[in-house]
Amino acid sequence: MQTQLEQHQALASVIMRIRESLDLNTIFQTTVTQVRQLLKADRVAVFQFDPKKDWEGEFISEDVVPGWTSAMAALEVTGTGY
Repeated sequence: MQTQLEQHQALASVIMRIRESLDLNTIFQTTVTQVRQLLKADRVAVFQFDPKKDWEGEFISEDVVPGWTSAMAALEVTGTGY
């Protein structure tokens, strides 16, 4: 029960922080940061698919634990996409 309450409070905090901005990039960055912390994951990213390009796409936001390599940064260096 306590874990469920903590998860509910964490999710409410994420929603509140998202609502503080109308800028889409800020919303995405806040979302990945808060969701990564909530899930205790090493990384969380938002990937945007483009149906007009045979569902290819790109990472548009990412949050990574310090010490891990950013997928977005790695793709910028190599110039590759998905």
